[in-house]
Amino acid sequence: MLINRIGAAALAIAAALPTLVLSEEQPRAASVQSTFVSPDKSLSFAFSIPEDEDNDFYFTLRVHRDFSWGAVGLGTDDMPGALIFMIYDNRNGESVTFSPRLANGHYEPQYYPQLEVDELPGTGIISEKYMVYQGRCRKNCRTWPLRGNTFGSIDVNSTTEKAIWALGMMEDFASDKAWQGIKYHQQYGTFTIDMARTHGATEPPTLDGNSRNEGTTLDIEHVNKSDVQSTMHAVFMILAIVGLMPLAVVLLRLGGAVRWHALIQAVSLVFLLAGLAMGVMTSFRYTRSQKFNSYHQILGFLLTAFFLCQYALGFFNHRKYRQTGIMSKYNAVHVWFGRVVILIAIMNAFFGFTFALNRKYGMVLAGLIIMVCVACLIVIIGRQWLDKRRGITPHGQYPSPRSPYNDSPPTPNQHGPSRAQWPSGMGYFPSEPPPRYESTLEDDSVSQRQTIGLRPLSSWRNSRPSNPRRNEPSSSPGIGGTQSPRELL
Repeated sequence: MLINRIGAAALAIAAALPTLVLSEEQPRAASVQSTFVSPDKSLSFAFSIPEDEDNDFYFTLRVHRDFSWGAVGLGTDDMPGALIFMIYDNRNGESVTFSPRLANGHYEPQYYPQLEVDELPGTGIISEKYMVYQGRCRKNCRTWPLRGNTFGSIDVNSTTEKAIWALGMMEDFASDKAWQGIKYHQQYGTFTIDMARTHGATEPPTLDGNSRNEGTTLDIEHVNKSDVQSTMHAVFMILAIVGLMPLAVVLLRLGGAVRWHALIQAVSLVFLLAGLAMGVMTSFRYTRSQKFNSYHQILGFLLTAFFLCQYALGFFNHRKYRQTGIMSKYNAVHVWFGRVVILIAIMNAFFGFTFALNRKYGMVLAGLIIMVCVACLIVIIGRQWLDKRRGITPHGQYPSPRSPYNDSPPTPNQHGPSRAQWPSGMGYFPSEPPPRYESTLEDDSVSQRQTIGLRPLSSWRNSRPSNPRRNEPSSSPGIGGTQSPRELL
């Protein structure tokens, strides 16, 4: 009986022994991973080093799907020189795309295909809210090449190894390409990792909603960041090309406001050049734009040169008109070349939104822009057609009452022949002051009887051809026919 009880107790102890061993090992398994959790818990990162490995290490990255992408960089507390692990949704939305990259400066990191990582079970979409990637890095993990024959590295025996983290914009983003271009980060910061405590892991680290910072320390956090230069580039260009330039054209063609036309076009030129500068500056932030070989960039430089030529044509055309009263031969070129260049510039804005990975909003905005500009052209061309039907002189000929240039005084060339073309026998030239009116008779008494203070009437009648309609005999002798003010002159 006693022997049976002893045997039963021994069996119970033997059955409970594995459970006791596992309960003792569980804290050790948790202690060999260092875990970082961002302040808003949108990004989590865990790191551990397998037993007896000189190059490998485990890592797990967890990112909330509200953000377009999430990344962690090792080896530095700044972007230059960091080895970056980045993840984002794949095209079907059922798993994640892992993108290893190298950061050589304060711009979009470049794809690093030489890094060899084994994807482990546990990778995918968790609860439709989080992207999770578990991997084991096997090659080029602890040292990596940088520009200028330099290398980046991590010290797995350090208790304060430097690291960075970042989250993309809060928008939908998906791609199966590991080298896919990305947009500017919305949040970023730095932290340190205790890697020395992670040696001896037997499995990859785990992350869940209850994960807390362990073996890591947050140093810096920046939130609500955006690419201001890219935004200002778009605002300046749209304001100049879509807002100010069409407004200046409408004011000239419909309202005749020449001075306002020139002033608004000068302001639009300032915004255009400022937008070009912002575009060049933001191009250095992204790998896809650093070589300036995209359609949007090439067209942008060409259009800027075209606009400068257009401004020069308008300036010389207006100055020529003020000097001669006649439009120069470049007037038609200035008008139609400007319309064509503005339409091409609007299409280039569509390319720009696509190039900046804003395809959805870019298509809507570009469509609205094109509709507005086409409406302006219809109004202008329709007004010119109505003016033609009403017999109003088009621009480029002598000014009509509707001409935008009637604010300047008329010149002689607008109303008649030049001084060289004026006949010598027709007296003085209209733009010259009239001659003095003196009597040519010697007898003052006769002069007093036959003159009225101007020239002798008999001399005037003999010097002019007879005109029965205008020089009919008067009932008063010695007075002559009825004279108009022009005939007296």
